[in-house]
Amino acid sequence: MGTMVAGVTPEYQWVNNLSLAQGSFISEQNYKGRSRVVVLGHQIAETLFGAMNPVGQTVRIEGRQFKVSGVLESKGSAFGIEDLVVLAPLSTVQSTLASQQVSSRGHSVSAISIKAKSSDEINSAREEIINILRQRHHLREGKENDFTVISMEAVSGIADQMMGIVQFILGAIAGISLVVGGIGIMNIMLVSVTERTREIGLRKAVGAKRRDILTQFLTEAATLSLCGGAVGVGLGWIIVKIVSIILTNAGFPFPAMLPGDVIALAVGVAIFIGLVSGLYPAVRAACLDPIESLRHE
Repeated sequence: MGTMVAGVTPEYQWVNNLSLAQGSFISEQNYKGRSRVVVLGHQIAETLFGAMNPVGQTVRIEGRQFKVSGVLESKGSAFGIEDLVVLAPLSTVQSTLASQQVSSRGHSVSAISIKAKSSDEINSAREEIINILRQRHHLREGKENDFTVISMEAVSGIADQMMGIVQFILGAIAGISLVVGGIGIMNIMLVSVTERTREIGLRKAVGAKRRDILTQFLTEAATLSLCGGAVGVGLGWIIVKIVSIILTNAGFPFPAMLPGDVIALAVGVAIFIGLVSGLYPAVRAACLDPIESLRHE
């Protein structure tokens, strides 16, 4: 399981809107006293302690003992980083775990989380952050920033763009698959009409009407597409289950779900494509002349 140990300050909980399932978060006293305490992500706590209460227990990080002070509530998302993180006081991490990584400038900080007072002040807060960091990094005017400021709005926009691209690609693949499947059903039904010409003629000779022949072949096309849709749903569930197991073992909990409305939509689309694809062969069969059909070899 992939686990990340992060050094944080007591304000980290408020800035990132974290809730605790058990225990307490890192306090100001823990931070100033460089206490060896940790707050575990929900998935980490379950893996290490199971049904046991982790609060008050000890864990080892790089051979050093840390006391568990709290457990975060599960975010419940497929890739929730908070479920797989171990949080410790930043002062403790810098003085113990990262003591050998001190540069000439002192300890480095990989990220700073900041919360604006309101959504209207995000842009002004961003400008203020950039000005403060440029001053502290002694950057002259005209020199590029040696840091990056990213807002959650920008992150959300990037995520939406990526999801849009993924959805477009998946939609294109699904569209091509439906077209190919529809052509396949049409060809099968046309072959079936050709091979059963005498049967069609015989049915018409004994009183079958055009709508009877039309209904017969449309029903066959719908049944064929229904079977294909059922096989597709089954294969999709197997693939989702396998991906879920692989990602879970890699440290990214991914719940395998196949909602009923998705199944209904997939089967409904399959039947619709089957009916559309089988319409021409069915009409062609219904329009056959019974006399010519009986003469067919």
